[in-house]
Amino acid sequence: MIAPRAIAAVRDAWHAAVPVRTMPFARDEADPEAPLLVTFGDADDGLEAPPVEACALLAAALADARGRPLRLMVRFDYRGVIVRGDVAARGADAAGRAVATVPALAALVRDVVSGALDRPHATSPAALPPGLHLLTARFDEGAGAWQVTAAHGFADGVWHRTLADAPEPGAR
Repeated sequence: MIAPRAIAAVRDAWHAAVPVRTMPFARDEADPEAPLLVTFGDADDGLEAPPVEACALLAAALADARGRPLRLMVRFDYRGVIVRGDVAARGADAAGRAVATVPALAALVRDVVSGALDRPHATSPAALPPGLHLLTARFDEGAGAWQVTAAHGFADGVWHRTLADAPEPGAR
């Protein structure tokens, strides 16, 4: 379990650069293997780079509290689409890098979502599903970068999923 003092220290170091919230899943009924959740709020205007000190404190808190890999989720919204990024890092440095590069994920999402919303009837294999609601991403520790892994949408009473490693649109 991540110590509440560690989370408070991260928030203090962040100095409200972004509307970040953290959820350490400390409740008894929570899954002890659940990742730390870091919520960045609305990214319609982009995200500022988190302070280096805050990223280091967050990574150290994860390293002190968790087994391996270190797990955390990042979340923000962009143009009404929920973006959820998953990090499974072998060490604290990689976990800190993942948090530090969330603005790069926001820029990637901006390009993907803006292109899809500007061309809603695109037919390429990478086209996003109708009713786009959720984008998922993962942090590739080796590359030190985020990758969008799937897109989910709800339209015509059916959940749709597209992008890397996703079944064909219309599959449930």
